[in-house]
Amino acid sequence: MYQHFILIASVYTKGARVGFQISEKDRVDRERIKSVLDRISEINRADIGVHFLFTESDSWQSVIELDSFFEDVVICGDFGEFEKLLSSDLKITAIDVAKFFLSMQSFSHLQLQKLVYIAYKEYLLKYDRKLFQEKIIAYKYGPVVEEMYRQFKEFGSSSIKMEDDETYVLEDIALPQAIGRMM
Repeated sequence: MYQHFILIASVYTKGARVGFQISEKDRVDRERIKSVLDRISEINRADIGVHFLFTESDSWQSVIELDSFFEDVVICGDFGEFEKLLSSDLKITAIDVAKFFLSMQSFSHLQLQKLVYIAYKEYLLKYDRKLFQEKIIAYKYGPVVEEMYRQFKEFGSSSIKMEDDETYVLEDIALPQAIGRMM
């Protein structure tokens, strides 16, 4: 028998569940598990699932055959890759937030700037940290994130529409964890 120590998390920017596994004959070494869990705790994510399973083989396929829950999990080749994917989900930009709002409906550039500012303010008040790193500047008609201004200035006062006409349901949108917490 082989024991599998499996970590799984959703990576919203990739729109996938990713995982990392250690498998060893009989039992996985406790020190290896402790080392991995210590590194995971530094990432500061509460949504990582931990699983222990026994199969007849050390292969990932044996895990899928035991439980189809793991079928869509993309296994990372090494722990560093898994860490990098989890960390990438923690940082978003003002443009990510803007695109999230635009995925629900169209807004003018000015409306979008104000919505992003309100989201930033609410997130800051609730979690005592910045939603994104870009600076917000006070302009005559309201707050402006210059990176957003450059991205959307071509629309002027017209409504900005996403490139496709699909209507999105919230569960179908791949969004960073920070936006998910904000909602």
